[in-house]
Amino acid sequence: MFVYSSQTLPKLFPNSSQELQTENETNGGLTGGLTGGLTGGLTGGLTGGLTTKEIVYNLILENPHITRKELTETTGKTMNAIQKCLNKLKAENRIRRVGSATYGGRWEVIDSDSTQNDS
Repeated sequence: MFVYSSQTLPKLFPNSSQELQTENETNGGLTGGLTGGLTGGLTGGLTGGLTTKEIVYNLILENPHITRKELTETTGKTMNAIQKCLNKLKAENRIRRVGSATYGGRWEVIDSDSTQNDS
């Protein structure tokens, strides 16, 4: 089977107004679309559409002694992403750190009834 490249198609069809795709372009689009769709669907399905900040908040509700490292391992997010979420939650007065920031402390949920969303 001969696969036409993007260089040979214009030579074979110089007056054609219809755009033709090569096999690689078609397969690349299909592969990219399938991969993106599966990844997005799995991520959305697993998290239920919650933001990372809300996931972190819920994990703290479940376990006030959870560490930043455990949050990164549980969510699969980077330490920087987790720290940004924690900073936002603290700025919104939804959580605060009680005790040691490095060892033996815990998170205290200030307002567990709040259902604030990211905007």
